[in-house]
Amino acid sequence: MVRSLRHAVRSLLRTPGYTVAFVLTLGLGIGLNTAIFSVVNGVLLAGAALLVGGLAAAALSRFLVGLLYEVEATDPWTCLGVGVILASVALLAAYVPAKRATRIDPTEALRSE
Repeated sequence: MVRSLRHAVRSLLRTPGYTVAFVLTLGLGIGLNTAIFSVVNGVLLAGAALLVGGLAAAALSRFLVGLLYEVEATDPWTCLGVGVILASVALLAAYVPAKRATRIDPTEALRSE
């Protein structure tokens, strides 16, 4: 393994143009994958949280009847409205950092590290 690593370092030092292209390609690929997977992760987590929360709300709705005024514990419009608001906030929380990460120049990010 050390021998292979030494060979890789030598070949990269012999061709600096290839090294720059390799580092830029690697930086762009890592940045793009991070942005895409952070949004996908946020969507999946938000969907799972809405599913678990909806099931818990349905199961515990009979305990909430005494606390609610002029609204039924299983009011579909209220449940739908809360679900839409929570899903919107979760998607926005995943989208904004991913969008900001795609605006960063990979060469500057690699230089700062």
